[in-house]
Amino acid sequence: MVKQENGYHVCDVCKYRYADNEHALTCEDNCRAGTFDPELESYGIPPGEEAVAQE
Repeated sequence: MVKQENGYHVCDVCKYRYADNEHALTCEDNCRAGTFDPELESYGIPPGEEAVAQE
């Protein structure tokens, strides 16, 4: 189940955060299936890391 947290969609399995729900849902499906998608991971923010604000 994807949760919304501080404006992000969070994969409940691995805790990666995404700007959109579609990527978070795909991440969660991959986590549950045990697959790894480096391209999808590059869209997300790992747990414990904050997004770098661009000025």
